[in-house]
Amino acid sequence: MRVFLKTVSTIFISTALLFVMGNQNSAFSSGRMARSADQLDSRQGRIVNGTKTLPGYGPWAVIIKVDDKFYCGGSLVDPQLDKQGGVVWNRGTARPQWVITAAHCLYDDHDKRIEKERITILTGTLNRFQTGNPKDGQGAGQEVDVLSIIEHEAYNDNNLKNDIALLAIGSLTDDLHHSRRGSIGLPTAHEYSWINQPYLQTYAFGWGASANSNTQDNLYEVRVPLMDFKTCNQNYAAAGAPLLSGMICAGYSRGEYDSCSGDSGGGLVYRPPLKTSGSGDLNLTILVGVISWGKGCARAGLAGIYSSTLYFETWLNAAFKNCLSLGKLSACDTYSSITTPHKTVSTIKFVSTISGKVVLYPKNCTSDQNIICKLGEPIRFEQNEKFTWQSDAWSGDANKQSGTTDGASIPGWVQGITGDPFDSEFIKAAILHDHYCYKENHVRRWQDVHRMFYDALLIQGVSKFKAKMMYYAVLVGGPRWGKIVPGEDCGEVCSKSRVAKGRKSNTSGWQENQMYSHKDFSTTFTSFQNIFRDEGGFSISEIESMANSDRNALN
Repeated sequence: MRVFLKTVSTIFISTALLFVMGNQNSAFSSGRMARSADQLDSRQGRIVNGTKTLPGYGPWAVIIKVDDKFYCGGSLVDPQLDKQGGVVWNRGTARPQWVITAAHCLYDDHDKRIEKERITILTGTLNRFQTGNPKDGQGAGQEVDVLSIIEHEAYNDNNLKNDIALLAIGSLTDDLHHSRRGSIGLPTAHEYSWINQPYLQTYAFGWGASANSNTQDNLYEVRVPLMDFKTCNQNYAAAGAPLLSGMICAGYSRGEYDSCSGDSGGGLVYRPPLKTSGSGDLNLTILVGVISWGKGCARAGLAGIYSSTLYFETWLNAAFKNCLSLGKLSACDTYSSITTPHKTVSTIKFVSTISGKVVLYPKNCTSDQNIICKLGEPIRFEQNEKFTWQSDAWSGDANKQSGTTDGASIPGWVQGITGDPFDSEFIKAAILHDHYCYKENHVRRWQDVHRMFYDALLIQGVSKFKAKMMYYAVLVGGPRWGKIVPGEDCGEVCSKSRVAKGRKSNTSGWQENQMYSHKDFSTTFTSFQNIFRDEGGFSISEIESMANSDRNALN
């Protein structure tokens, strides 16, 4: 749905026509966000460029049915009180009695609240029409009633602010295979600092609509990275729909991958690489968000919008505890909270971010080793509370290299380990590193620049093994400089302004040169790689010490 799939194809089409014929500069249409209103021109119209979810990979996903017809998605959760009276959202529980979904899923096409008696929840199946042995991993699901609907008291149907709801459901039987049904957890205290971090890889789940039918039989998933809020909000504000508190974005700047029409209420999930399809993997997953809305599907710059479970966790805790205090799950519909505080990343812990679009030209520059790519937009890395690093966009100044990149400029044979020079996994880190390695931008010590590169790799989701190998490579083979460029300053948000003008580095012995072409560099790198693997890895200080020693030996 993402907002708002109707269960009849003709209504879906008429909604599309309403958007096309109406004010196309507005993100709103008849009181609803136009997420699903212009789906007929999208490539797939459902989870876009996703794949079928495999058995065991989404046992928390449920179908919300209205009048026995598919309406929305949701996620099974199992909140329980701990000994201190706090709320714990258990992972992998076989018979949970709660569902998190989007508040807009509780309204019909006339913006009227749907009675709970018309709603049922289908659990334990990836295919809505599949039948079979209920004890194997792929059998029929179980359908239960909704006992109470707890909608966020400040939900706004016009702009989808606070688009979240908690449903209490009837008792589930225990005859479903553990890989088919189980609760998903919410972020815990030790996960707060990174769970909303930009470029974290997440998965959106849904049974969304296609151009040929109003729902899909099988659950689909699509991998989308979280996008930094500032960039996403700028893009949506330009499209006439600025974002509000509690909304997070997931998608690629180029579009192409997204949740879509019919996916509303489903989960945006952090799921580490799965080794098996057993329930043990379920304990590693986290419900990051709830599919809410978007302007179109899979459009460049317009990522999908989700309600953040981290932001709304305090509200969810209060709603659950209030329901328990009433004595029975069927008595919670009237819940109305006092103004409930919400969690934000800024009040928990500073989170490093990389923002900006990767815009490179001329065309095909990334595939031609003889061409340096020019940067169309700056990239920014907010490393901590004090330091921000920023590249320049190409300005046409032939006397400078600023605003250009050749990707991760590490030798070709090393790229077999680290990846292609323009691998999207680390291209932003490479652009930033390139910028500060150019002579005119030597505004920090080279050690700081190389360490920034390593930190930026981790922020983009590169594995620690790969990041440390690349870090070692640039320490041994990358450029060194002895002096900081004087007189450089580019404002309070740029690292250049944080270095005393004309300050000298304490490493004047290593001048600007590169060692990648040294005949023994390959042997040195391979030796380090073998030791690194045999001994289970090194700390950053150990890598820096070894790299310095190896660099001196090559000299």
